[in-house]
Amino acid sequence: MSKSSSEQSDLRTRASEELKRYAIISAYLFVCFSVVMLYDTSQSPARQASWAALAVALGKALVVGKFILIGEALKPGTRLGAPTLLHRVAWRSLGLLVVLILLKLIEELVIGLVHGKTVAMIAGELGGQSWLTLLGPVLLMLLVLIPLVTATEIDRALGDGGLKKLLVDRRE
Repeated sequence: MSKSSSEQSDLRTRASEELKRYAIISAYLFVCFSVVMLYDTSQSPARQASWAALAVALGKALVVGKFILIGEALKPGTRLGAPTLLHRVAWRSLGLLVVLILLKLIEELVIGLVHGKTVAMIAGELGGQSWLTLLGPVLLMLLVLIPLVTATEIDRALGDGGLKKLLVDRRE
């Protein structure tokens, strides 16, 4: 049974919009991760910025960008009654952060298992880190998520590409 041309067109449109969103999110994350990497490098005279580090930032941006799309599909924080835009941004940012933490833990587990480690060894490595070492990246990710979620929620509030129109259309 073949799909009608209307259904195929809708699927292509949806896929195109999803790819654009993925590209925008990944580009935003790449800029954020690159700036953090450059800042980290500037604080340590022994370390130098390199193309390899930028490649790692790009890889992380692509992975986390996909994680964010998966997280958005789960709609974390949307089931809570949020009376204001500020509340929606806060709940969605925190909900998306929880999803990203869970996906990161799953990623670490899979990578560890692929490298021949046991679940106990992987848990020991994660548990052996100080709470500041674990909290730092989480807070940084929250700091990166807040503007992203804010832009998304403002766009939804303005309706049908309203934020894009507001930002890039010329005033008459």
